[in-house]
Amino acid sequence: MYLCRTDLSSPMKRIASIDIFRALTMIIMIFVNDYAGMGGLPHWLHHADFDEDMLGFSDLVFPAFLFCVGMSIPFAVGARFNRGASQLQVLGHIVLRSLALLVMGIFSMNMRGVEGGLSHPVFSLLAIAGYFLIWNAYPKSGRWRVVMRIAGIILLIGLVVYKDLHGMPFRHGWWGILGLIAWAYFPCAVGYLCLRGDFRKVMVFSFLTLLLCLLNASPAIPADWSSRAVILGFWPGGWTHPAICAAGMMTSMLLIRFGDRPRNLLSCYAGFALAMFILGLVSHRFWIISKIQATPTWLFFCVAISVVCFGMLYWFVDLRCRIKSGMTKEVKSGMTKEVKSGMTKEVKSGMTNEVKPGMTKEVKLGMTKEVKCGMTKEVKPGMTKEVKPGMTKEVKLGMTKEVKSGMTKEMTLNKSAIQSVIPDKRSAIRNLIAPAGTATLTCYMMPSIWYDVQQLLGLHWPAALTFGLPGLIKALVFAFIIVALTGLFEKLHLKLKI
Repeated sequence: MYLCRTDLSSPMKRIASIDIFRALTMIIMIFVNDYAGMGGLPHWLHHADFDEDMLGFSDLVFPAFLFCVGMSIPFAVGARFNRGASQLQVLGHIVLRSLALLVMGIFSMNMRGVEGGLSHPVFSLLAIAGYFLIWNAYPKSGRWRVVMRIAGIILLIGLVVYKDLHGMPFRHGWWGILGLIAWAYFPCAVGYLCLRGDFRKVMVFSFLTLLLCLLNASPAIPADWSSRAVILGFWPGGWTHPAICAAGMMTSMLLIRFGDRPRNLLSCYAGFALAMFILGLVSHRFWIISKIQATPTWLFFCVAISVVCFGMLYWFVDLRCRIKSGMTKEVKSGMTKEVKSGMTKEVKSGMTNEVKPGMTKEVKLGMTKEVKCGMTKEVKPGMTKEVKPGMTKEVKLGMTKEVKSGMTKEMTLNKSAIQSVIPDKRSAIRNLIAPAGTATLTCYMMPSIWYDVQQLLGLHWPAALTFGLPGLIKALVFAFIIVALTGLFEKLHLKLKI
């Protein structure tokens, strides 16, 4: 039995902190890409050079995204099994998803326009249009989606042939960001599927990817050995990227195993991050910290930082709100009980003093037992003759139902407000960043669309916004504009989903 079909079937809701972590990572990615190459900024904000021993702020973004990809694998696979997919169908989805990322990655490496023909922005926009035609999240009942996807495939093939006819054949190069994500995602997703989500086996698999990363970076296997080319050489990133993805998968497996024991879970995260940090210090004696070279030292430090950041988000978003939700349930049950028992007793004693001996015993007992709150003030000594046994039923059905349904509705609203992941006062921020976490691939494409349209229209930012602190602020605002545009695309039913 798959772990995802047992332990994950009932709580298969989205983990809010994973979506938020992914959204923040995407926003920061857009932010750093926009100020890349901008002058007047501290060096630590940029990527480190090839031979530079430094972990720049920009060098943290890509591994954080790989970490998010790994974290999503157990939940994504489990969700497909919950929808009734077979193992072969899930494997097919993994393969198609990896191929889609590879295709988009290769296109991103070949976006140069043709002199005297299609310019770069036109070629880029046509390619992105092809992505949306093929991988848009179409309604399941739409019959025309097959036609749209065929049109998208023809468009992308046409662009490849167009480049061939102009002597500019496609080359994969370093595969592009999306291509590298595909090469990291594929072995981790297939490994999780083949190991049936078993906690111990997945942990062993994750450590195996880490070992392959270390072997690739070390001279343990000579460069001229054929075995090195077979085992290590063919994988882009030298197994460093899959190891980061596997670390994210480990983080989710710990969450699945210890999610009902928050203290144990956070202790595991703290130990995991500390171990990665210590390994980073030890490995720094042998390798520099370099994103471009994908060194093990860079891996260890980035994983440590990612685990700490996610652990803090999980505590704040999921655990803190879960505690509040639990308190609401307790208040709801406690107050309902008090209304039904404690307040009734208080009303009962008050009513008993006001009911006159002239009232029949049956009416007296019925009124005392069932009448709630406001009825006490309405009952007068002169009502003795007017009160009938039938009134008890009316009071019960009217007053009791009104009080109980009103309070239950109010408590339910309070509960749903708390379960909205972030407190109400932060709901505006939550809604603002949400598209970056739920429509991540669309959000990734949006800056390219913006830059292409801007170039076609001949528009430029003012010079004051392309340097120093003003440029940094502009880049941050631009990132949130992109997220807002992603949300607009979602409303227009334009969302890339692979």
